[in-house]
Amino acid sequence: MFSIEELNLEDIPELPGVYIFFSKEKKTLYVGKAINLLNRLRNYLKSKTHDPKTALMLSEAKYLDFIVVRNEYEALILEMTLIKEKIPKYNVQLRDNKSYPYIKIDFNEDFPALELFRGKPTKKKDVLYIGPYPEGSRLRSLLNYINSVLPLRKCSKTTFKNAKSFCIRYQMKQCLAPCTGKVDKEEYKKIVLLAKDWLTGDLDRVKKDLIKQIEKFSKEENFEQAARLRDSLFYIESFSNIKVVDPQGKLDVDAIYINKLGDISLVQVRRGFVSTNIIKRLINVQETNLRDAMLFFLYDFYSNIEPGKLICINIKLDEADLIERFFKERWNKKHRIKVISDDLLNDNEPSKKGKLRLDVKYLEILKIAKENLVAKNKINVFKEGFERLSEIFEKKISLAFALDVAHFQGEATVAGLSAADEKGLRKRYYRRVRLEDNSLDDYASLDLALKTLCKKKLEADLLLIDGGLGQLEVALKNLRDSSTIVISLAKEEEVIYLTDKRELRLPKSDYALRALMYLRDEAHRFANEYRKYLFAKARKPLKDKSY
Repeated sequence: MFSIEELNLEDIPELPGVYIFFSKEKKTLYVGKAINLLNRLRNYLKSKTHDPKTALMLSEAKYLDFIVVRNEYEALILEMTLIKEKIPKYNVQLRDNKSYPYIKIDFNEDFPALELFRGKPTKKKDVLYIGPYPEGSRLRSLLNYINSVLPLRKCSKTTFKNAKSFCIRYQMKQCLAPCTGKVDKEEYKKIVLLAKDWLTGDLDRVKKDLIKQIEKFSKEENFEQAARLRDSLFYIESFSNIKVVDPQGKLDVDAIYINKLGDISLVQVRRGFVSTNIIKRLINVQETNLRDAMLFFLYDFYSNIEPGKLICINIKLDEADLIERFFKERWNKKHRIKVISDDLLNDNEPSKKGKLRLDVKYLEILKIAKENLVAKNKINVFKEGFERLSEIFEKKISLAFALDVAHFQGEATVAGLSAADEKGLRKRYYRRVRLEDNSLDDYASLDLALKTLCKKKLEADLLLIDGGLGQLEVALKNLRDSSTIVISLAKEEEVIYLTDKRELRLPKSDYALRALMYLRDEAHRFANEYRKYLFAKARKPLKDKSY
């Protein structure tokens, strides 16, 4: 470890490796990789222009260390390993870096149950681990569903061992009561294998096996058992009715979409239908390091979960070949990464050239991932945003308004008021005002809009004004006696001006800022919609009434 102040750059080799910045207390601040350590660290230590995040990290850094490796691939793997292990303050990290669950079936038991398992699977003989599964909540739901349909035991080993009579689950036809000898081992094992096929996604095989057993019990005139399995078959048919993207059942694809805030949406397609749909949030992400964020997610997630044969992503990665090599070594299979640009995603009818470059099915799967992220963000932005606003202002923010003034070169001047609470936009509070001043003085128009709206006695916990300090001062004059918190939000830099005129700068990933931006943009849309209507109405030509 070297002191940065005393470091001699000549001591740094021109070789591939990993570098680590430490704080004064020798806590890890940042881990990075380089093909040429000397060039990269010279850029850090000698350049005078850095992005805000890097500048802040360097201002805290007091020590530096580096590890030389043989090639760029080794540098990538070591970098990712150290980031996961050290959790550096300024590196991209998953917000919920947790382990993924398995289903455990212990065939050493006479009557095994389906167990939810977290941790590292053992290599014990005749113990099957299915997974890991990307979604714990989805797995629990699936497990409950399977247990309600297939009559396997649900009780613990202790309860099963000490049982003296069957429980209510047997009466509800949800268990075969192996504890009291109501079923033999071989018959029970067939049901366990059905559950295993279901969990591994082979629903067609499950249905075929059930049909065979139904026919068998019918021939034996065991109509009660046949009816129970028939009900199970109906359940499975209804479970199978999920989004299919490839009726032929051949697609084995993952689609990963990342937005500018570091939110990631993953859709997995297995056997032609969507099997997994999750959203993750990364922290310490800026627009300048989206590639690092995608790279870290690919390494972290697919260290535990096997990827599809093809992984579609929406940003270009210089290290795509290195990640493909990591997949090959980790899973002993070839997995390919394909980039589909946002331009193609946003085009409802991709060009013929674009269609030649990619299969439209892949485009549609990545669109599903993007749409899921947009939908999820609309739900989360206000829920988490209002919680953050309440923390920032040390007051419960239950209802917020945003006000924007719009005009066209001084004509059709209007104001639009939008509203939201933690559940989303609340259109019953929306108001629009036509302003008669028709001037180019934005402050005068805002003043008139506030005077008009104040007469309506609309009150909220927070009022957001679109603009800077000037607009905020106008609003404060009109709301001197109000308990409403009044702030303004300047476009582009997205600086928040507080009631005492101080600046508050939040990262764009902060849900408080995202909620305010969403509310401000909605007020802007609402005002401009009204302004366009009035302008078009004023310019509507008179009908020809000549005789």
